[in-house]
Amino acid sequence: MNHLRTTLIAGLAMAAVASLASAGDGEVVLTDNETRTLKDGEKIANYQICVKDDKQAGAVMVMSGSTSKTLAPGECGTVTGAKITAMPSKPLTGSAHATVTIRERD
Repeated sequence: MNHLRTTLIAGLAMAAVASLASAGDGEVVLTDNETRTLKDGEKIANYQICVKDDKQAGAVMVMSGSTSKTLAPGECGTVTGAKITAMPSKPLTGSAHATVTIRERD
């Protein structure tokens, strides 16, 4: 009976995570000089992009189509597009990183 309860709870937790992921909210941690895709869809929409103000945070360049925007730690900006990518504005070394969040705006 305990195994069944554990399996059921794990299944519900996975469903909750999947529903959050499909809501358009996400978080990505950038290190070194990597480029990561934040959103890759067919629908052009407005997104709020934020860089968390962590102790070892670095600035991030966010790109969509032919436009780019640099966001400092603790800063947010609106980006419009279907495919949105982000990369550190300069290579991050050691424990330096940038945590980027994306959320679709109404």
